[in-house]
Amino acid sequence: MSRKRTNDDDSSGNSSKRQKPEGNEMSLQTKRRFQTNNDFRRFDRQFPNFKEPDEIGHFSMDISRNFYCDKSRLRYYIPPSNASNVHFDLRKGYSTMKRIDDDEWKPEFLNSILTWINLNRDKIPSSSDSQGNRYVE
Repeated sequence: MSRKRTNDDDSSGNSSKRQKPEGNEMSLQTKRRFQTNNDFRRFDRQFPNFKEPDEIGHFSMDISRNFYCDKSRLRYYIPPSNASNVHFDLRKGYSTMKRIDDDEWKPEFLNSILTWINLNRDKIPSSSDSQGNRYVE
């Protein structure tokens, strides 16, 4: 005769009753675990006004991952006129692709964007403190 497993069964199927706290201890433990702040009025404000982002600059990188502070490598995506009749050849360009060995590869992180920021600090809106030091907000 088989018996159904319950949440109190361990992985071997043996029943192991959990010890329940006695008296008022259960409700205190439950309150601590599931305590929430139901004061939603603190979020009852006017929604912030976000505006369309402004382009303040651009940079490019070539196939060798060299940084250029211009739009020289900028390319545009032009969607096909008939999206249901698109045939991509994923082999096109595969034979001429530049392969990067594991020992050549290095993570770039945010180096390119930080280089652009460093070269174009005057284009970034910022505030200044009493000593004239500028900080990006």
